[in-house]
This record gives sequence, structure tokens and C-alpha cells, in this order.
Amino acid sequence: MKSFDVFLNFDGDCRPALDFYAKVFGLDVPSQIMTYEQATGNGAGKENTGRILYSQLPIFGSNIMFSDCPAGKPYVKGTNMELVLNTQDEGEMTDIFNALAQGGKVLMPLAKTFFSDFFGSVTDRFGFTWVLDKATKKAFNVFLSFDGDCRTALEFYAKVFDLAVPDRIMTFDQDPEANGAKENADRIMYAELPVFGAKLMMSDCRAGTPFVKGTNLAITLGTPDTAEIKSIFDALADKGKTAMPLGKTFFSECYGMLTDRFGITWQLSTPPESNPVMPD
Repeated sequence: MKSFDVFLNFDGDCRPALDFYAKVFGLDVPSQIMTYEQATGNGAGKENTGRILYSQLPIFGSNIMFSDCPAGKPYVKGTNMELVLNTQDEGEMTDIFNALAQGGKVLMPLAKTFFSDFFGSVTDRFGFTWVLDKATKKAFNVFLSFDGDCRTALEFYAKVFDLAVPDRIMTFDQDPEANGAKENADRIMYAELPVFGAKLMMSDCRAGTPFVKGTNLAITLGTPDTAEIKSIFDALADKGKTAMPLGKTFFSECYGMLTDRFGITWQLSTPPESNPVMPD
């Protein structure tokens, strides 16, 4: 079984992040938490003692994976997210990995590790980090933002995953609530690709919006329960920053966006499969 998951990285505060997200989603803090010293003994160095190498939480039918980066590694909030692909087919993994690496940077070549029979990571040409791992799991949705090159990215990722470029692409000038700004006319407001059983959702930011590659990821949660949406939104917003308060939009009865205290951006909406209403 294939899956598409998210890996969140932290700089020594992974444990409070686990506590925080477990509370947000009404989950127990996982009993299985692997620290660097448990995995590598003294080889990790004293500076990594107590840092979490791996843990996970089941959120909305998917695994959200957590880890502290090694002490001293450059770290910027908002760049602490990775896209995770799981499949049992090593040939398929290799093809996808090589395609993503074109114009990008290989962080860890595909190889056997102590925790996986086949594992590797790569940052692609658009600044997104992908982890490929031989495993069986469920799926998850992720939203990618671009600065005017969303159409190019759609074509790139469609080629990587051997998909057709979607016919339904909504531009900002098709938005019924648009302000008519000409500089946004050809920018893509919404499109999606089906990747490993999940939706890879994509959009250009509005022209002039501050944009840094690697900070252009958002976790997207959907549920038909408006009360649940509000409860989760309020919990995530505690000590975070609301980018768009929950409210009715032309594409959702209840939609909002925020960045939590750990620099992770979340979009919450109802109904669960809601998408912008794109013209046929």
C-alpha cells in the first residue's frame, strides 16, 4: 500500500510539540518515543541527549511524524516540514527520487538504513524536501504554495509521478471574490494532483506577497464537523498567528488558516473534500 505523509522537524522542542499536538487532537502522547541516544548510543554526542529522533501521532487518518534536528544544525521555523512518500516498490521509489533530484539536491541517497530497507531524502528544485521510505501506510494531504510558477510546478510533479496535468485549474481572475488585480490574473489559485492516494494541492501566492522557498507548505485538515474545526483551530492558534479567521467562503462553509507556535501552517475547512469551485 502506498502513502503520502508529513514529517515535522523541531530544534530541541519536539517533546513539547508532541504534547501540544496530542492535546489539540485529543490523542494520548505516544509511548514509543525514540531519542538519539537510544538509536545510536553515545555516537550521537552529548549535545543530542534527550533530543527525539522519531515519534508519531495519528491525525485524521494519517501519520504525522516528529523529530528534533541534530544540535547545531541550521534551523528556521517554517522550513521544518517534509513530504513523505511510502511504497513497497523500490523501482518506483528510485524513479521518483531521481526525477525529484533533477535540478534539486540529494540530502541522503536511497539506501538501506537501520530503520528502513530503502530510504532517502531530496530537496527538489522548488525548495521542497521529500522523504522516500519503503513501508506500508495511509495517506495525507499537503498544500504547496508558489510565487507565480505553480503551473510550471504542476507540469514538473505530473511528470515525476507519471500523471496528466489537470484540466481543472482555477486562476485568480476566475475567483468570484477577486479584487480584479491584473498582476494576479494568470496566477493559479487552485489545482491538485493525486499522489500516492493523497491530494497534492497547489496554488500561487498573490503577487507581492513575501515568499521564501521552503516555507511554502501547509497541512490541510477537513471535517464536516464545524464545532470540531473551531475547537482544533482555537487550540492551534494559541500562541500562534491567525492568517485567516474561520468563516464562510465561496468554496467552504467554514475555512480558516493559521501558523501555530512551532511555525507550522494549517488550513482547516469543511466539508472534508471541499475544493475551490473550479469552472468545468
